Amino acid sequence: MANGNRVPTGIVELDALIDGGLRAGKTYLVVGEPGTGKSIFGLQFLVNGLMEKEKGLYVAIDEKPADVLDQAASLGWDLAPFIESKEFVILDASAYFSGSSDSQKKTMSSAWSAISTPLSLAWAPAGW
Repeated sequence: MANGNRVPTGIVELDALIDGGLRAGKTYLVVGEPGTGKSIFGLQFLVNGLMEKEKGLYVAIDEKPADVLDQAASLGWDLAPFIESKEFVILDASAYFSGSSDSQKKTMSSAWSAISTPLSLAWAPAGW
């Protein structure tokens, strides 16, 4: 639940440092070397939102959805009920970001075109 114009991350210590959470309605890019906690940060934020009855989308670029679920489970987060209720979706976009040749690489625009229709169809019945 948003605190004024802030959305809690679910990380109590971080929320205290940033006036209660991230600014609502803003876009944030989390960057860092492998193993620095970017995926865990994102999962924590999504889990916090799910607990507040919000819906969530995780776009997996460097990992498979099963790996995301395994990582969440290792932290004590069972995401299966949220997936079953269509409150949470893990989108496997790894094919759009893999490969080394220009012919294998796809732009974000073509990736979005390929996934937007299936996403809207999947979420329409759930009120997205």
